[in-house]
Amino acid sequence: MDNRNNRNNGTSEFFSWFIIALLFAGGGWPIALFLLFRKLFSSDVPREQRREAPSLTKEQELKQQQEELEKMKKKLQQKETTQKAKQAVRSILQSPKENNSSSWLLMIAGALIMAGAVFWGIPTAIEAGAAYSIGTAVASLFGGGCMLASGILMRRALQRYSAYLAIIGPNEAVEIETLAKKVGVKPKQAERDLQKMIEKGYFGKSAYINKELGYIFMSSRADEELTRARAAAMEKTRETSKKEAVKQSAEAYDQILDKIKAVNDRIPDPEMTEKINQIESITREIFRAVEQAPEKRGKIDRFMSYFLPTTLKLLESYANLEKTNIDGKNINQSMRSIEIAMDTVVDGFRHQLDELYKSDAVSIETEIDVLTKMINRETVTTRQEFGLGGQAVQTAPQQKSQKD
Repeated sequence: MDNRNNRNNGTSEFFSWFIIALLFAGGGWPIALFLLFRKLFSSDVPREQRREAPSLTKEQELKQQQEELEKMKKKLQQKETTQKAKQAVRSILQSPKENNSSSWLLMIAGALIMAGAVFWGIPTAIEAGAAYSIGTAVASLFGGGCMLASGILMRRALQRYSAYLAIIGPNEAVEIETLAKKVGVKPKQAERDLQKMIEKGYFGKSAYINKELGYIFMSSRADEELTRARAAAMEKTRETSKKEAVKQSAEAYDQILDKIKAVNDRIPDPEMTEKINQIESITREIFRAVEQAPEKRGKIDRFMSYFLPTTLKLLESYANLEKTNIDGKNINQSMRSIEIAMDTVVDGFRHQLDELYKSDAVSIETEIDVLTKMINRETVTTRQEFGLGGQAVQTAPQQKSQKD
């Protein structure tokens, strides 16, 4: 049976090679190449008949797990060693902690290094005459000096920090300029110190500096409270200033009115007295309008700075001329000019008063217009609600006339 199968296999093998050769010879080389590679590189065993690799035994599995654990341990050890090296580098490079121990350590170590360089390193290097040794000694002297200076500066900074903490105490907001004055440093130095203290956590996590206000706040709530308090204080100051300005204006107005009345008492002429009375009355009304609406104060600047003082000056000149009791051409002409000018002054003062109420008149007209339109709209709405149209409104007067 086996021999027969072998003969059959041999025959089929020969036939397949023959077919491939025939294809090459007949020009069907692509197919011939495909059959050739398929024959050379394909597996003779069907997929379903292929044997799988034998499964690992328990001992082999344990061994494999132990090897994996060893690899993991080595990786962890390498990672830990790397982290320790990084931490060591960081500890070398980072600045020392600001505390009393560090400051004393820096000062003592710096002083010792400087002393060693001065009393031993430099003399020895000079005797040996080696440039490298001299450079080493000088570098040691410089490094020791830096350490000593850093320790002293740190000591002073710690003293300032203690002073800041004592002054701030339980306060939620403190002005930086006030802190600087009490500690005895400049505001910029105080600001830098406080910023360092904030970064190092002296005041907790919520503290910050508001450079615009010039304050250190322990929390945003303190900032808001201070802003509100300052706004209220500014508003109070403005109100006080406004009241003071109104008071000063009222006093100034009274003085001007007193001057007008005094000069009027000095002038016996009845026509001039009547004109001065009109001037006084109109001026009083102008002052009253400004007192009731202080925003109108800017509209009488020219009136106060020129018209009124010039009018008083002319009236005083008139009173002085009349007091001379001399009938002279120039005196009479000057007095007559002032009398004529007073008519123009009265008209000008009336115009000034009217201008003050110009904006009020426009506002009143606008309010009347709005009120009229609203009343008309409401009237139409009411008539429509009660079923009264235009015809009912028109016929109502006719019915009433018929009854009459």
